[in-house]
Amino acid sequence: MMVVSSHCLGLTLSFSVLLSFTNGQLTSSECCSVLASLIPGSVLLPNASGYETSLASYWSQQEQALQPSCIIRTGDLNAIAAAVGFLGKENQQRPGACPFAVRSGGHTPFAGSANIQAGVTIDLSLVNDIVVSEDQSRVHIGVGNRWGAVNHILDPLNLATPTGRISGVGVGGFTSGGGMSFYSPRLGLVCDAALNFDVILSSGTITKANSVDNADLFRALKGASNNLGIITHVDLPLVEGGLIWGGFYAIDMSNRPTVFSFFEKLNNSTTYDPYVSIIDTNIFSNGSWYILLHLAYTQPGAVDPSVYAPLLAIPPLFSTVRQATQGNLTDEFEAGSPVNSRALLATMTFSNSAAFMETFFQMANATSIIMTSKVPSMSFTLSYQPWPQTITSHGSANGGNALGIDASDGDLTNIDLTLYWDDSADDDFIYAETEKLFNAGVKTAKEAGVWNRYLYLNYADKWQKPIRGYGENNVRMLRRISRKYDPTQTFQEAVIGGFKLDEVKIWRRLYWYFSLFF
Repeated sequence: MMVVSSHCLGLTLSFSVLLSFTNGQLTSSECCSVLASLIPGSVLLPNASGYETSLASYWSQQEQALQPSCIIRTGDLNAIAAAVGFLGKENQQRPGACPFAVRSGGHTPFAGSANIQAGVTIDLSLVNDIVVSEDQSRVHIGVGNRWGAVNHILDPLNLATPTGRISGVGVGGFTSGGGMSFYSPRLGLVCDAALNFDVILSSGTITKANSVDNADLFRALKGASNNLGIITHVDLPLVEGGLIWGGFYAIDMSNRPTVFSFFEKLNNSTTYDPYVSIIDTNIFSNGSWYILLHLAYTQPGAVDPSVYAPLLAIPPLFSTVRQATQGNLTDEFEAGSPVNSRALLATMTFSNSAAFMETFFQMANATSIIMTSKVPSMSFTLSYQPWPQTITSHGSANGGNALGIDASDGDLTNIDLTLYWDDSADDDFIYAETEKLFNAGVKTAKEAGVWNRYLYLNYADKWQKPIRGYGENNVRMLRRISRKYDPTQTFQEAVIGGFKLDEVKIWRRLYWYFSLFF
């Protein structure tokens, strides 16, 4: 193992502070007191001004509402490593004592995905360096960045790297969950394009994972989310950037058959244009639907690419398509994404089929009518995205990943349902109707012979089990890597949020939950 540095409790912690907590189990507030002495200046308590700023930067109201006992917010990797070493050791000795969460951009909406009630939240937003290599072949990115910041460094250099398509999405969770980008047909998912990860392990050790150093960890991190360690930096390849082509193209819902037929023909790996990126978003608003196409074509200098001719022949309700930088496009797509709302994402995957696109649309339409009859102000969007073999084949070509999909799965389509609403009183109803819709969708897809077990983690809701969808072999691999690099199982038992491996010792997590109330 290549080790950059090892910290554990390497920063000086006064003997008197530790001694005061040696008898009995620490509360979360006491953990924060120890951390404040261990890494002075890096711990925000609820009365600190930066505390509320950190919470307000979460995308959804559900995550903003959680109140950790303290927030660790620093760009000092040594301090973060020391904190992780302490938290890991404390939770090993006293299970449930110091539960914690880790967040990058905080864009997963469900409560507890990257925040915690009455525990410790590690906010990585100050790990925000961006370094372009001298030969301009790669970029070293701190995971505290949002993708918009990355694009605005690279755009003036006429360089590009695979990024999120919404500027406000964070680097860390997006990458470790997979990461679909405009450049995925050429470079693969963002996790598959990665050249190196810098990682803090549960011991407090900072190490590298790449094709040479810790290659097994490198593979496992591609899809592992928060289960193996804290990724602090990712290195990605650079390609020619400059002006590409793209934007919004809105059309009437009556064109749905044309769009679905175009989508099925496009989503064919034998003919797929590697410069094409498309999201077919169907939006239910004010009692009716319309289609909002998110289009991009990443060949520098392209104008009105012919591949989109069947769509561009449809008179638009409005259009913003033009030559633009990647940063221009991600800023525009960000402007179309509400913030500070209650939000829900849910997903499923099926084999390329225009017929099933229509089938699921009809199911979603019925659900939208039910939902909006009770919550008239809510926003309901159903998006389809092509996942041809052109994209998924990059995984095995780049050393493998944990996702469990490759070219053998054929050409796939991803569903992303995105809902926004305002009142927490509607949460249970909206979650229940969403789960009903997707349970029915899976059943119908299986009957049609188009269902695929894969669930894109970055779009999954809290009741879905995306890691199980990676398949038994990959789950076993993740368990093995977890035991090797996290022998204390800190990231299984102390980091209680997000999507965990099936090997989690549930009783330890339940112990912590019940300790809040009894």
